[in-house]
Amino acid sequence: MNFKTMLHLILVMTLSACGSCITSDKQPQACFSMQNFDVEGNYDITRKISFPPIPSDVVISFSAINRTQMGFAEKFGIVISNKHGEFVRIGYDNFNEMFFVDCTNDENEKISVASYKGVNILNILPHVIDEPEMDIRVIFDVTSLEMFAMNGKSVFTETFYPFSNFNKIEIFAENGKILFNELTICQVKTIEN
Repeated sequence: MNFKTMLHLILVMTLSACGSCITSDKQPQACFSMQNFDVEGNYDITRKISFPPIPSDVVISFSAINRTQMGFAEKFGIVISNKHGEFVRIGYDNFNEMFFVDCTNDENEKISVASYKGVNILNILPHVIDEPEMDIRVIFDVTSLEMFAMNGKSVFTETFYPFSNFNKIEIFAENGKILFNELTICQVKTIEN
């Protein structure tokens, strides 16, 4: 086990369940929730929350009933970004049937958040959806994320090193729209606080 993995295990062991979100054992948490709304394009939720978007625990459930019909979003999920135009996108690609964590910043000509000597990161995990509802849970820290989809059947861990902290959080639906059954975002307090 390398040093980075050991640190990660220590962090996870100090967190405990609190409803659908996590929090450190002794700290109350601030949460924001929305139910049953359609999204087409980007929808900024930064101004709706009363706390910084990072670190946070985000739980999203989507209706997947119409996923094979015209007008259903090709890609959908959540994106965090900062004032430098850096971003990380996490979601599902309905056309290619896969979950993804995208740190490429390919829409910009800026240096990728997750680049190391010019290598951009796009992680994919094939997953065919055969259920009427999908869920994605993302636990964001300042330089990492943990994604759990479909009740933990699909899991990603990603690290990134932005020039400045991510300060914006949006949900998105590309090339169509999708019904978000529920979105909950909870502040994760640091262990030091």
